[in-house]
Amino acid sequence: MHIGLITNPDSGRNRKQIPRIRERVDGRPGTLHREARSPEEIAAAVREMMTAGVEVLAMNGGDGTVQAALTTLMNEYPAGPLPRLAVLPGGSTNMTAYDLSGGRRPLLACLARLLDRADHETVSRPLLQVERVPRIELDRIADGRIHNGVIARGRPLPERTNIVITRDADYVAEGCVVAHSLEEAVRAAGEAAEVMVIGGAQLYRQALPLADTLYLTLVHAEIQGDTRFPAWQPGEWRETARSDHEADDRNPHAYSFIMLERQAG
Repeated sequence: MHIGLITNPDSGRNRKQIPRIRERVDGRPGTLHREARSPEEIAAAVREMMTAGVEVLAMNGGDGTVQAALTTLMNEYPAGPLPRLAVLPGGSTNMTAYDLSGGRRPLLACLARLLDRADHETVSRPLLQVERVPRIELDRIADGRIHNGVIARGRPLPERTNIVITRDADYVAEGCVVAHSLEEAVRAAGEAAEVMVIGGAQLYRQALPLADTLYLTLVHAEIQGDTRFPAWQPGEWRETARSDHEADDRNPHAYSFIMLERQAG
C-alpha cells in the first residue's frame, strides 16, 4: 500500500508533534512524506504524490491545508482517478477531520491507524472516497460566518469572490468581502451569474425563498441532530440531475446527489 502524507509543520498540533511524526514516517517503506507550509508548497506536494501514484493521500494539517490540497486535486486532475483521501487532525480546530471521523481523536493515534493500512491493508474506519460531480463554475459565494467554515477558519476559496456575513461590525477577513445581512451580500455579488450560499442554518433559512437552484446531498436515513436544513416544498421544485449511491463499506447509508430547479410560477 503506497501512502502519501502531506504535513504542514506550522499547523497547531503539528508544531509540537512534528519530531515524533518525522520519526514514524520519514524513510518508512511504502510511505512518501512531504512537509509543506504555503498553498504553493502543498500544491507541489500533491503533484509529486499524484505522479508517484499513491493509493492513499493523507493531509495532516488544519482546514486550510486540507482546502489547498483538495483544490489542487479538483483543479489539476479533473478527469483522472483520485487516490483515497485521509485527513489527520494536525491543525488547531480540525473541523474537517472531526466532521469526517465523527469525533475527536489524538493526532498520533490517527497517524498510527493510517500507517496500519500500509502494513495490513485494513483500517477500522474507511478512508474518505471522493467521487467527482459535474464541475460547477462558482462566481460568488455568500457564507455566514456563524458556520465557521473554510472561510472563517482557513483561507478564502480561490478564483471567486468570497462574502462573509457577520453581525460583528468590526470583523475583518483577509481576501473576503464582509457584509452584515443577506441583502447586503447579494448586492456585493454584483452581476455574478450565480450566487452560492453555503451556510450556516440561519443563512439557509433566509436564502431559501430567494433560491432558484438547490444542490442537495440526501442521506437515506433517520439521523438525530439539532441543526437542520430548512423545510422546502417538493412541489415547488423540479429535479434536473440525480446520482444515487448504495451503502457500502465506506458509507453506512445510501445517499443521493440531487440538483433541483425552482418551478416557474
